[in-house]
Amino acid sequence: MLNDKRLAAAVISAAKNGTLKYRDRDMNLDLIGDGWALTVWKDYARKNLRKTLAVFVEMLGEIPAKCCLDIYKTKDGFAAQEEDEEVFAEEMSFLMLCSRPEECKLTPLSIGGKRLLQTFDGRIAAVTGAALGIAAFAEDMPLVNEGFDRVRWVESYWELTGEAMRPKDSPDESRIAAIWHALEALALVEWQSGRAEREADGQMEIGGTHEDS
Repeated sequence: MLNDKRLAAAVISAAKNGTLKYRDRDMNLDLIGDGWALTVWKDYARKNLRKTLAVFVEMLGEIPAKCCLDIYKTKDGFAAQEEDEEVFAEEMSFLMLCSRPEECKLTPLSIGGKRLLQTFDGRIAAVTGAALGIAAFAEDMPLVNEGFDRVRWVESYWELTGEAMRPKDSPDESRIAAIWHALEALALVEWQSGRAEREADGQMEIGGTHEDS
């Protein structure tokens, strides 16, 4: 289940920074925001995303139908202009692509405010942006792509992708990369194979406040 409150906030934030794109097509509603993309059945949205749909009514006076739009902030409120649907479809396909996906689990740890996830073989990545909050109630495990730069949640009525990251191979990242490599030697989550779950009391913040370069 999607977190309607977090999604509504992410929609407003994306509109304010000029990254919000909207498409109504057939049975689906497609959204592109700041570092995230969502496709959701409209019937599901009507029943479960009422706060989010209300945001579009507040911004545009209606829930736009059968259209493709850029939605952005103006000095007087919000406005929308038509977006080329082929351009939108190409961007959406790129954002939703998750090549050679691997199941992963969220760990109780974060670095620099970014929540860590870990695959079965121990590799870790950090989820960035709003996607983690939007998917807070997801029932299934997320998937991470082979480049470890995108995380995807797939449920019965919606699919969501968000940005992920690993430390860059550069001197500026050397300290944080060393922490990551040490963590990858540990079993931070429990798998059915019997990997031990690392003892942790709630979420732990490590490594200070690292920012992406």
